[in-house]
Amino acid sequence: MLHTSSLVVILKSLDSSSRRLRTIDGLSEPVEWVPVFDCRSFGALVRHSYGLLVETGRWASEYADGLRVMNADQYIGFLVLLELPFRDVVDLVRAGVRNAHLPEAVVTTFPLDNVVECALGQPSRWSALAEDWLISGYPPNGRIAELAPHNRAVRDWKARRLTAIFGEQPSSNA
Repeated sequence: MLHTSSLVVILKSLDSSSRRLRTIDGLSEPVEWVPVFDCRSFGALVRHSYGLLVETGRWASEYADGLRVMNADQYIGFLVLLELPFRDVVDLVRAGVRNAHLPEAVVTTFPLDNVVECALGQPSRWSALAEDWLISGYPPNGRIAELAPHNRAVRDWKARRLTAIFGEQPSSNA
């Protein structure tokens, strides 16, 4: 796992041609942002870009105008990634990190859990897509389990966890 302060040092050491000036939601002084990868959603002409804020090492999505990025605590701009299988998203992140000449460990800083949690926190098309990720093998965490307690994958994860803690449990058919 890459520490945030180490990531910031790496980002600051990149050639200036790798960095772009953007504003956060159009409200701030320009910040440096390193684009890492793009994707297009199914059936859409809009290109979605994702990268890292140099000063904080946080991931941020770029607005379609190419001038602004979203606040790093907002994952709405990442939800479109749920339209892809999660392994494809991981492959996009890996390829983008490699193409941006960043260390492979940067992949682990991508906020996949935050994106899934954001989607599950608002019943919508996005929450259904996040549930599909879980069913297809995306591993839940405690917060995801709270947000999707009835999801088959979450129930299986909880059962495996309890077995790991307490051993084989007797049947509840008493």
